[in-house]
Amino acid sequence: PSLRFGEDVDLIWRLHAAGFCTRYAPEVRVGHEEPTDWRQWLVRRYHYGTSTAPLARRHHSAALTLRLRPAPLTSLALAVTGRPRLAAAAVIVTTARLTARLRRHDVPVKSAAAAALVAPAVTALGIARWALPLWWPAMLGTGRRSTPTRAMALTALVAPPVATWLSRRPSIDPIRWTAASWADAMAYGAGVWRGSWRERTMAPLLPVLVHDASASPRRHHAET
Repeated sequence: PSLRFGEDVDLIWRLHAAGFCTRYAPEVRVGHEEPTDWRQWLVRRYHYGTSTAPLARRHHSAALTLRLRPAPLTSLALAVTGRPRLAAAAVIVTTARLTARLRRHDVPVKSAAAAALVAPAVTALGIARWALPLWWPAMLGTGRRSTPTRAMALTALVAPPVATWLSRRPSIDPIRWTAASWADAMAYGAGVWRGSWRERTMAPLLPVLVHDASASPRRHHAET
């Protein structure tokens, strides 16, 4: 009862933890009041962000916004720091390990190499999407140091909205879409920081390494 936002997520997660089954029913249609202007939209996004920390307090790691796997993160870090040969070696090792794992479970292995190659790029995009609403001031500050870091910071700021624009093909141009995405991210991130301050927790603001492929986060409703 104390949750003004995120109460639906809390309810579903508690039902799941109690052994109940929850499912998405697309055939059910429910009317929902939507914001009618930018101010209302950004205010709602801010309030959605404030629910992240209370959910993290109640459900611990389930509410974390970013989980990273060591293998693709290692390949990405080596590539970004100018060590392409080591990055390639890491991808080869990952491919070999993934192939062995798939064979143990009688799963076709022909896509293992492609998955190992794509994983670092997907990880980079995931980090950028997570960092944009929470750490954009730090990203801007880092970009002032040198040309390479400036390029990486700019890529991290632009890549998430551009990737979403390419996948959804909305009716507006990519420039306005990117600007709107930044405003949305900043509003949501401000809410996350506010909620984290009130709950006295840094859990929603920091990533975590995971080693179990089955350990996928339960997505926050404002992120899906």
